[in-house]
Amino acid sequence: MKKKGYIIALLALILVIVVIFVVYRTATNNDSSTKENQPTSEEKQTSSDSVESKQANVATEEVTEAKDLFDAYKNDPAKKEATYNGESIIAHGVITYIGRDSHGTPSINLSDKAGGEGYVLCVFGSFDELDAFSLGQEVTISANFHIMGSDGMVVLKESKVV
Repeated sequence: MKKKGYIIALLALILVIVVIFVVYRTATNNDSSTKENQPTSEEKQTSSDSVESKQANVATEEVTEAKDLFDAYKNDPAKKEATYNGESIIAHGVITYIGRDSHGTPSINLSDKAGGEGYVLCVFGSFDELDAFSLGQEVTISANFHIMGSDGMVVLKESKVV
């Protein structure tokens, strides 16, 4: 009987230690994520400079039609490989799809004509950004090349309307 009491006490002690550990880890993660999400003044300045730099680059970069971009990547096997730093691209086309892509992320498809085949998949950061679009609308998008998708479309990430 005494042995059973010790075992129950030991299990209760282990349970208390586990609960304390979980609470501590949760509190620590919340504090660090809050600090990580708040940029320093130096990071804010760098971010501002980056936005200005990107805007200047858009003015000097060449705009490529969706079909031409698709053909360029389709015909160049080296460009089919995934890239992590992303080649900056400005694509122009007609919207043929607005909604979730196969991964559930907010996206639009670009073609060379209304109702045409989708050549370029542009992935956005939020679904709110898609509210500005309508099917058949002509748009110019600045984004980073991600990969030639298994469905044959050029996939662009971090898409923004120019």
